[in-house]
Amino acid sequence: AALCYLPTRLQSLVEFYHTEIPVHYRQMGLGDILVNHAFQWAEQMGLLVIPSCTFVKRYLQHHDEHRDLLVRNEQ
Repeated sequence: AALCYLPTRLQSLVEFYHTEIPVHYRQMGLGDILVNHAFQWAEQMGLLVIPSCTFVKRYLQHHDEHRDLLVRNEQ
């Protein structure tokens, strides 16, 4: 399983752009765990997040606790 992210022009900003869970492990909640840990990492590192990944966007619809870390784009 993986959550892919990219640095941006700003050191304090990353983009979560893709989440991949192997087929045999889907529907087990692993994606939610992965995204939650990614947001915890971003918070610990003092980073803001652009959530461009569809899975991450869906996760955020049910998890308001990460709202303070979100940015729409680099501007």
